[in-house]
Amino acid sequence: MSLTKKQRDFLNSAHFKEARMRGLKNAWAKQANGPKCGAKTRADGAPCRKPVAEEGQRCRLHGGATPKGKNWHRRQFPKKGAPLSKLQKKLSELKRRDGKAEERRAAMSPEERATHEKRRKANRPGTPTERQQARDGRKAKKLIDDLRQNKKPDSGEISKLEAHIRKLEGQAQKLKLDQYDEDELPEVFK
Repeated sequence: MSLTKKQRDFLNSAHFKEARMRGLKNAWAKQANGPKCGAKTRADGAPCRKPVAEEGQRCRLHGGATPKGKNWHRRQFPKKGAPLSKLQKKLSELKRRDGKAEERRAAMSPEERATHEKRRKANRPGTPTERQQARDGRKAKKLIDDLRQNKKPDSGEISKLEAHIRKLEGQAQKLKLDQYDEDELPEVFK
């Protein structure tokens, strides 16, 4: 992109150069007085002097770019408004990584695969509370599905109660029969 004569004149003017230097000095002062990474460097063990956004954080070279928080295990995509090339690069990286993982799984023996699947199912991502809520949700969904299909919940207590009800109904029937003489019995009970 070429600049017009007016633009070139402005960029070369003393006013612009002074404003640019003021901006640079402010940025340098903010960087010099702001919080630093502080991680121990491998070279000499001195604290890292790279600037960070907040006190207590680390620079990107010392783990500051590592995802943290409750979404650390989820795939992180570029923010809305980022260039399309960044998204395409992320998608191709994920496709490559998924392909490598699939190759590793294909190369596993059946025993290794069974161990892998068992561990994968046991170690679901999320906090313990989130995992417990998911388990409770699955149980509730199963119960609702059973009720919709008119199935009784699989419970030993219900079958015991039903057996007890049948026993009591049988006893009630015997008591009714004992109240009547043979001649007075209703036709149904003869």
